[in-house]
Amino acid sequence: MKRRGLFWFLTAAGILGAGLAGLLVTEQFVREAYVKKGIIFAEARQRYIRLRENTPGAALTSHVKIDGVERDIVMRADENGYIEPSAVHAHPDLKLVFFGGSTVQSINVDEKLRFPYLVGRRLEESLGLKVNSYNAAYLGNNSMHSNDILINKVVPLKPDFAIMMHNVNDLSLSTDYWKKDENFEYGLIGQFEELPGVPRSLGGILKMIKDATFPYTYNLIRTTLTSKKDFYDPQDVKPLVGHPRRKGQTKPLSAYDLDATAREQTDRFSRSLRLFVAASRIFGIQPVLMTQPSSGTLIPGSSQQNRAIHERFEDMHAVFNQVIREVAAAEGVFMVDLEAALDAQPRQVELFYDFVHYNEEGSVFIADVITERLARHIRERASVARPTMP
Repeated sequence: MKRRGLFWFLTAAGILGAGLAGLLVTEQFVREAYVKKGIIFAEARQRYIRLRENTPGAALTSHVKIDGVERDIVMRADENGYIEPSAVHAHPDLKLVFFGGSTVQSINVDEKLRFPYLVGRRLEESLGLKVNSYNAAYLGNNSMHSNDILINKVVPLKPDFAIMMHNVNDLSLSTDYWKKDENFEYGLIGQFEELPGVPRSLGGILKMIKDATFPYTYNLIRTTLTSKKDFYDPQDVKPLVGHPRRKGQTKPLSAYDLDATAREQTDRFSRSLRLFVAASRIFGIQPVLMTQPSSGTLIPGSSQQNRAIHERFEDMHAVFNQVIREVAAAEGVFMVDLEAALDAQPRQVELFYDFVHYNEEGSVFIADVITERLARHIRERASVARPTMP
């Protein structure tokens, strides 16, 4: 009797599953026929502007190894996607927002030592003001992503300063800001799943059902069964020897022998920076540009070919920093030259764990530089704005 009941249960479940799978397949073919006629009932093939931010309310754990000690560092985001700690004061006297990619996001640095947060705390000590410092950076973002975030997310916050540091992600673009990049995730424009990409195999259908019903449970089971921690180790890098760019020396863009591709890259980056400056000023926010320093480091065992590519990239990285300087000068924008500040440090390589990412000591150093320059700038503005007594 029990076997018969189990048989009918499994039969009913099989019929139901087969019916559902058949309905899903039928739906895809029918939908495609309607779309070809120009009739769309859902969001298929509709496009949208992608806001690349930290998932609001999320917490991400990063695994690092510092001085041989393995640590788990948590990065938390508030309800608006700003990296915590963010709004530490309900009624601040000064609000700063930092923009950038992973170098500003600082995922592998303790949250109390990330330089965007640390600048806020140190400015409080220096100026005697209540300061909220918001970190709007997200890994992989370039300057045009930050323009999007500024206009569509940050403006309602009404910050006093919009502080941006970009370079390497703009330099790494394989195309311009609007064309579909090879890595779809980094594109400015997103698109809902296209019909040609809809899976029609049984495995594809099961995956579609899984993604629609229990994606989190599946991910928990998968990661638990295949759990493996990869640690960043700052000791796995070494300085480049005989690098052609001399530390602490800069030259105007006109002095560089740039090919057509490099000129197009620098022009594109310059225009994006100017857009950030203009948009900030239109909404009453003071823009601040920062150059991006690098460590001049190479992973041990790299081939001579990779070494040559790395050195070429380092040269163009210096060129992009010069673009930042010249845009700041032309637009009358306050700038913090972090590249020059780091180049002046004899222990420069020890402040990074790779080419452009700071370790905790580097983050503290960067925070000190930004705080000193920004505090001086704020005091100078206050003295100019203060009316003189007769």
